[in-house]
Amino acid sequence: MTYGVAETARIFGVDIQQLKTWAYQFRDNLSASTDPQKGMPRIFTEEDVLTLLYVNHFWEDEPDVGAIVAGLNSGCHFEAIYVHTLWNHTGFASNKRMDHDPAPDG
Repeated sequence: MTYGVAETARIFGVDIQQLKTWAYQFRDNLSASTDPQKGMPRIFTEEDVLTLLYVNHFWEDEPDVGAIVAGLNSGCHFEAIYVHTLWNHTGFASNKRMDHDPAPDG
């Protein structure tokens, strides 16, 4: 499942400009469709939304971007809290486990 800019911004309760800022700042941790060529729509995958849920969770007035990136690079955004948050906001849960999920919920 994919999400547009407005829908994704609503999930986080942020304005579209903040979402675009995150998409640019964390582009190395997001799919290419989050930073498209001019004239193309910006699309977020489930994995992108999980990434941004993690970013949003740790975002503050003066965020420690290095620590956020380190957490993303360690796969922390695939933890159950973020997967469940995605489910709660979208009503969608993939039938397949995320590749980084260590074990199915029991």
